[in-house]
Order: sequence, then structure tokens, then C-alpha cells
Amino acid sequence: MMVTQIIAGLKNFFIFNSTLSTKEGEELKKILYYYPVTDNTDVQIKNVGLVEGIVQFTDTFRPSSPVSSLHTNKTRHLYYQPEKDFWLVMTLKLNRPTKEKELSNESEDLEDDIEDSVYQALLKQAYLMYRLFWGTFRDAKNTDALKMTLELFYRAYLQSMKLANADILNMFSGIQYLPLDKDCFLKVQTFVNCLESTYDFIIHTSFLYNDYLIWSGIEPSDMQVVYQYLIGTLLPANVEAEMQGGSIPRNSPSPFAALRHGRFITGPSNLKLAQTVGKVPKVYLFANGESQEFYLVVYRALSATVCLFIKGDTELNLELFKTLDDVINTKLINIVSDIADYCSKQVITPNLSDTASRYIYFNNINLAYKSTAHLDNKQSGNLACPKESVRIAAEMKGNIPFLGQAGETIVKTMNDCWVVMKTSNHREFYIALQQKNASLIDISEEVKKLCDTELKGIFFNQL
Repeated sequence: MMVTQIIAGLKNFFIFNSTLSTKEGEELKKILYYYPVTDNTDVQIKNVGLVEGIVQFTDTFRPSSPVSSLHTNKTRHLYYQPEKDFWLVMTLKLNRPTKEKELSNESEDLEDDIEDSVYQALLKQAYLMYRLFWGTFRDAKNTDALKMTLELFYRAYLQSMKLANADILNMFSGIQYLPLDKDCFLKVQTFVNCLESTYDFIIHTSFLYNDYLIWSGIEPSDMQVVYQYLIGTLLPANVEAEMQGGSIPRNSPSPFAALRHGRFITGPSNLKLAQTVGKVPKVYLFANGESQEFYLVVYRALSATVCLFIKGDTELNLELFKTLDDVINTKLINIVSDIADYCSKQVITPNLSDTASRYIYFNNINLAYKSTAHLDNKQSGNLACPKESVRIAAEMKGNIPFLGQAGETIVKTMNDCWVVMKTSNHREFYIALQQKNASLIDISEEVKKLCDTELKGIFFNQL
């Protein structure tokens, strides 16, 4: 059985804190944010009360394992407690067969097609993205201020969530790195060091080429969230704006080719016409467990993106941006040209056939990932292998804690495809093979070849 669209949409999303009110009749005070606004207060209170009851019940019988989900016939409920007493709840509407006969035959299959861990990751990401721009919930001055910022943020954020296309990549929330030769990498590092040593208000710098990270001066856990914001929201929005404005030819092989002179993406986009510094977001980083506030100034030239994390108490003015523009643009153009030249000389992977093996790799140490199973990194649902294989990979990932530090799992699907997971040294490797008549020995040999080719035999211990 194949279901074309399992997730029908978002039924509700809310945030509450039970300690905000303990008096009967004042239950509404517990609710900090609730979507949709069309649900009346009775429905809101009822939904929050249900979650409170479930949380208390599981705390009583399984205090070491907090509740994370609830399954019903037509919905899937996800729970996440990011801070003490604060709960995020997301309820998904499911497409269910309408006829009783269809329901009995397909209900179990549909149940298996939704991986809780994937949507748990989405819920966690929703919190981390809020925290990036507003800090923790407890950092808010008061309850009213918290409600206001939650409303401002989630009103737009919930519209951008791609629920139907969520998969194992959401569980990783990984970073794509661009490996360079030592000369190119040294030029990038020298450029970053020069900026930070010249301007003491620049505390950290990150450097990207297209959607690939080359250098980051912030903690991987912080960069993970910043990276998702950059490639998922900020950069795509600006590329589209440039196309609509006519500054980039739509048929250009590289949308960045026309941008010979760089510009600020956050801050004054046109320094010649700007009267103010424009919008410069503040972000919160959490190295060593303590929040630090920075301005996030993003500059782009050609295919490169430079993120400057500037002290939060720095006075930003047009003169400062003009100075940075002069320094960054001059040095950046040459560096990007060298990177582009290096990349053009690398071996290009030939177009793979529809039945070729596909893989997903993830490194838990530096959060790097690579996927040939996905045709892009836009969470568009464009896959180069059966969706079922990617779903099974997500299910396998959920079983990693039971495998120990190293292990291998092989699954044959109902469609005669094979899915293999190898884990070792904090690395994970998932392979989808479309070889219907292959034996287990054939699959093991194919996986070994793929590991030797793509991972060069250095990531996995011999089992």
C-alpha cells in the first residue's frame, strides 16, 4: 500500500506552562501561544488539559522517559519540553481511508508510514529557531512580552514548515561542508583572521560557498541552527528577490554570477542610497551553556556568503558598513574566484541511473551530512530513491541506541528494495539499493564497495 500524502496538515500548535496558573477558572493563563486562532478558548483549554493529564500520567509511571507522542486514529500528537515547565505541542492531521473496509486494511500500514522521530525533530527545530532570535523562554522580561514574541515568530514560522516532505534529514539537521585544498582553505582562514583581528567587534565569522560551509567560528550546535536559517530562509528569499528585481538573469547557470560586487543581505542592501542601516537581526548563541547576544550581519558576493557575529552592544552605523564593504569585497572576490576554479577542476560525479545505489551519510561529531538520495537540499520531496527507503532509514536511526557503538542493519522492503544502515565512530551511513534479485551476500558486497568508494574505508571499524 502506498499513500500519496499521509500528513494532511497541521491541526494545532501550542505552547504552555502549567505553573503560570493553578487556580480553577484561570486555565487560559497557562497558554502562551496557540494556533489556530479559530479554535475557541474552550477547545484550547481542553487540548492543554489533555496534554497535562498525559504528562502527569507518564511522569508517574515512567519518570525517566518523558512522553513524546500520542497516536490516535486521525491525528498524531508530538510533545517537547525544551525548558523546565514549558511544553511545545504539535498535532498533525492524517489522511485516513474513509470506508470501514479500507480503514481495516490500511490503518496499520499508514501507522507505520509516519516516523515520530522525524516530527519530533521538526518540533525541536521550531524551538531552536525561536531561541536563535529571541533567546530562551525564561529570558523574556515577563509573560506578556513572551506571548508577544511567540506570536510574532510563530505566525510566520508555522507557514514555512514542510510537514509532508519531512524525513531523516530533519533528524540530522546537518550541515553540508565543502572540502577544499589546503591553499584555498588557508586563504579563507586568513581572510577570517584578518577581519576578526582588524575589527574587535567581530567576535565570530562563518564562511559559506553556495550552500556549503567552509569555515565556522561558532560552536557546531549553534552553527547547525544558523545554517538551517541561512539555506532554508534567508538566502533563498534574497535570490528570489534579486531575480524579481532583474539583477540576476533567470537563465543564468549560476544565480550569483551577476553579483560582481558584494552587498549586505542583513543591513543596508544598497549603501549608495541607504539612509539607515536597515534591519540587522540579533541572534543568541549558547556556547558553554550561556547565552550571548550578537548582531548577525550577512554579506554576499558571487557565490560566497560571509556571516559576521558582531557584539550585541556595538553601535551600528552606515560608516561602519561602508568600511566593511570596502574591505570584504576587495578580498572576497579573489578568494571566491580561487574556490570556483578549484571546484571546477574536481571530478564530477556522472549522472546515476534510476536504479543506482543511493546513500545518506551523517557525522555526529561535526554534524556534516551528504545525500545522494535527495535531489536537492530544499526539503522539496524530490528523491532519487523510493520514499519508503528513506522512511525505513529514519526508523533505523531511531534504533541506533539499541545497537551499541557500532552495528549494521539490513532490511528488505515489500517492493524488493534493500536498505542498509552502518554505524561506527559516531558516523552513520544509510544505503538504498534497488536490486530485486540480489542475495544478502550480493548486498553486503555492494555496500562494502560503496563504503570503500565514498568513505574511503576510514569511517568504519571492521565488525
